[in-house]
Amino acid sequence: MVSKLSKWFVTIFDRIVDILASMAGVLLISLMLLICYEVVMRYFFASGPAWAIEISEAMLLYITFLGTAWLLKVGGHVAVDVVYAQLNPKVKLSLDVITSAMGLIICLVLTWYSGASAWDHFQRGARLAQALDYPKVFLLAIIPAGFLTLSAQFLRQTRQYFGQWKDTRQKGIAAVKEQQ
Repeated sequence: MVSKLSKWFVTIFDRIVDILASMAGVLLISLMLLICYEVVMRYFFASGPAWAIEISEAMLLYITFLGTAWLLKVGGHVAVDVVYAQLNPKVKLSLDVITSAMGLIICLVLTWYSGASAWDHFQRGARLAQALDYPKVFLLAIIPAGFLTLSAQFLRQTRQYFGQWKDTRQKGIAAVKEQQ
């Protein structure tokens, strides 16, 4: 029962992460088109729309937080592994467990604080008074949502690495017992 529920949850979570990444892709294409429109308007008509920069900034924020969990899932985050590549596999796996757990903790803390900030802005009715006047919470809400999905992905990754670490440790203990 638990394994069926667990598999169902993982399938649903993967689907959500893929949909969010697809939304980020659509926003990226839309951002490209918006910037092209703004440049053409400025070049040919000597004035671009005042709202274009503001919308572009919001799109960049949404693209970042919609796609980050998917990027972690597929291993696409930038990594500097000059030292890491020189380590033995057991040490690498131990570091993977530690760094994934640290990523989980940091993302949970950031989820909490960014959620509290978004809630505070919502309660106060804070608005962005620029070219477009809209509630600031629309801009801020994606941050805790993105960190929450990233936290879930780090939890999943930590469990995966920990399981691998445990398996290699048990195999090492079994090999030592065989030699005795």
